[in-house]
Amino acid sequence: MKKAKVDVEGRIKELSARVEVALGEDGKQETLKANLKAQTEKAVEATGSAYSYASDTADLIVGALGKSHEFSKRIRQLRDQMALEARRGKRKEG
Repeated sequence: MKKAKVDVEGRIKELSARVEVALGEDGKQETLKANLKAQTEKAVEATGSAYSYASDTADLIVGALGKSHEFSKRIRQLRDQMALEARRGKRKEG
């Protein structure tokens, strides 16, 4: 390699430095993925808690007004829409 004038020591040193950077960045990525998973679990739990509280509140209102009251019917309809993921959010016109 010396005859071909290849700086082997310099290449090894630079490669080692680049590998260290790559390992550091990979470590950061793994930490971010772990944090994302933990945050997703928190978000799912918070959403479930909010839905449960809203559902309990809907039951309270329906119980107070009676099932045949028009507002009670609308509340039950909205709760059904919230419970079914496909019905959430904006709907496509068509």
